[in-house]
Amino acid sequence: MDDHPALVCNTGPLIAIAAACGDWSPFATIGRRILVPRTVREELQRGQPSTPGRDLGLVYPWMELCEEPAATPAFLRNSLDPGESAVIATALERGITTVAIDEKAGRRTARACGLTVTGTWGILRRARSRGHPIDLATAIERVRGSGIWISDALARSILAAVPEADETRS
Repeated sequence: MDDHPALVCNTGPLIAIAAACGDWSPFATIGRRILVPRTVREELQRGQPSTPGRDLGLVYPWMELCEEPAATPAFLRNSLDPGESAVIATALERGITTVAIDEKAGRRTARACGLTVTGTWGILRRARSRGHPIDLATAIERVRGSGIWISDALARSILAAVPEADETRS
């Protein structure tokens, strides 16, 4: 993750972080303003009543609801879902260099557009490195328990990135 003071966030990380932690407090710890495009907000609000984060609201001092560009490039609209398209278009228009997207196609497209990509686990690791009390093994279990699929390989990779001394901390 670069040091730009803002990032634009897609629906996936909002849902997964709410599932992992019960709230969005890790966002407050990473030291960035979080922009949430209108389309992402609408996707979150259209979720099932059990969707993690759906009822948390989006009013925090470090979170900004924003309108995405009036004209999203056709290559984004034609290749990605509306939330991912809005996130990338918003970042490009505002000169924000980092986006939070979990889906593979969105991450690939964002990188092709010259953006730095993070996601749920990058945000949680950064929050943890800044002192937020997150047990990543428990976070993985909670996210899986909410119905979000995480491969065993990804889970191992997430945990392998944590220093051994931290893995034993609960």
